[in-house]
Amino acid sequence: MAAGHAWTLERWLRHWLQDNRHHLRPTTHDGYRKHIDTYLVPMLGHHTLADLTTRQIQATLRVIATRRTTGGDLIAAGTVVRILATLRSALSAAVREGFITTSPAAAARPPRPAAPHAVLWTKRRESDWRLDSVRPRVAVWDTRHVTEFFDHVRDERTFALWWVALLCGLRPGELAGLRWRDIDLEEHTLDVVQQTLCIAGKTHHLPPKSMTSRRTVTLDDAAIAVLQHHRDRQEQESFGWREDSRGHVFTCINGALMKPSTMSHQFLKAVRASGLPPIRLHDLRHGAATMAFAAKADLKYVQQRLGHSSPVTTAAIYISVLSDIDNRQAQATATREAEHLVADADHLADHAGLHVVPQHRLGVGQVPSGQAQWLRLVCPPEALLRGFLPAVACGYSEADHCSQRRDPGVGEQRGCSACGIGDRSCECVRQRETAGAGERE
Repeated sequence: MAAGHAWTLERWLRHWLQDNRHHLRPTTHDGYRKHIDTYLVPMLGHHTLADLTTRQIQATLRVIATRRTTGGDLIAAGTVVRILATLRSALSAAVREGFITTSPAAAARPPRPAAPHAVLWTKRRESDWRLDSVRPRVAVWDTRHVTEFFDHVRDERTFALWWVALLCGLRPGELAGLRWRDIDLEEHTLDVVQQTLCIAGKTHHLPPKSMTSRRTVTLDDAAIAVLQHHRDRQEQESFGWREDSRGHVFTCINGALMKPSTMSHQFLKAVRASGLPPIRLHDLRHGAATMAFAAKADLKYVQQRLGHSSPVTTAAIYISVLSDIDNRQAQATATREAEHLVADADHLADHAGLHVVPQHRLGVGQVPSGQAQWLRLVCPPEALLRGFLPAVACGYSEADHCSQRRDPGVGEQRGCSACGIGDRSCECVRQRETAGAGERE
């Protein structure tokens, strides 16, 4: 075919990209452009379509796989796979339009990408990191790290941002696109209906990543209290803001839209200032899934909450962290840590003279009791929300305790950190004592 000898790959790639600009999502178009400008044109662009061979493409992929990013890391195998996918799409279009008879990229084989399994920041991994500064590719904080972090940022205006990122599992783009009209504080729901991304220097408000990413997330009492506090603070700051700045939940202090890159930068600064092991903003999403799994949440529930297209994706990426801990041992450890953390939270709240009674209590069917145990471990800013979720220590629902709940009087011994019963008659106290006796036997 004469056209195949007349067109170089560079000419065809630029023609193909320009011709499809209105049919591609902005993120997809920008990804194709980067692959073409950074790799395909410099390395293969001088070949004609007719002369390009599978062997040349395969050799190029091997070279790309040896290159390093600006941070010094090898280019990820997944990036090489996506570069080849861009070339295959372009050459398939050339076949359809009659420039060549077959695509030489069809038979090329990229390196097999390794799945990004998350690992827990155990004490051993943290100790090793402090010695040699080597960190896992994808790491997740445990409950102790989460509590220390929120204690460190409790007075920051970004407290609510990190809270929603961790406990709701939203992507950075979804956080940036979140508007107050997407949140129903009365019904305790958050609708993910758009994402905000910065592409080639321009801000785009786009639909969620996929159909399953468009979802409704149930909010617990703690999240409602944190968001209400955040909205009150934002209203005090918003004098003089432009009208179009008032709709988004998370903004810069001057009312400007907070981009995902800004969120990531501020999060990294907060993590460094806290002295905790490093994680990325996106790793808070891993943490949301990990805590839900450790709290015995259903796989389907976690998949829907995170907006994954398949439970297989959820299990493959996020559940792997549980291999670091025996499940029964993790549950026992979580219960013991929860009792200490709740006692500390109560002490701080008593000292500050604070007590918040929730405006709405979720039923057992709305928030899994196990997930509620983990959510209870972290205390929001001024309020600390004593007793805002189902019981931590024994996993009973709020309905089991609310009829008996009361604050201990002066000099009265708190019998149960979950329900506040001052004597030893609380059922959950007896259940823990029975379980403890069984373990000793």
